[in-house]
Amino acid sequence: MDDASRRLTQLARILSDARPYGEAPATDLAEHLHQVRLQRIQGFTAQLDDGNGRGVDAVDALAMRLVLDEYSSVVAHLRVAVRERAATLGSLAAQLKTDRRRVDEQLAQREKQLAATAPSDPLRASQNPDT
Repeated sequence: MDDASRRLTQLARILSDARPYGEAPATDLAEHLHQVRLQRIQGFTAQLDDGNGRGVDAVDALAMRLVLDEYSSVVAHLRVAVRERAATLGSLAAQLKTDRRRVDEQLAQREKQLAATAPSDPLRASQNPDT
């Protein structure tokens, strides 16, 4: 087997391996695919680094194309994840704002109730001759 055939076989092996490095089973399919893509980028990059002094050839061009394709997929996945997290944070911020308003209203109502039930002319500590 010549060098180009060996390298193409290695690229095919990297593409067919759908197991992430970690031993823990992925519960989220999107996260599993993300980990596989990261693993593939590392494998393709290692193939590019394994030049052994030869010049750039068609296999290197293919490996670079595969790296760029996987990189694009990873970036797209991260963008979706960031958008989802931003939407979640926006929703939580709106809920916190609503809750804060309710708490402020309840505190104001409580203060009014306390003021209404307080004696009409309480002696202040500074006015109390016993202190």
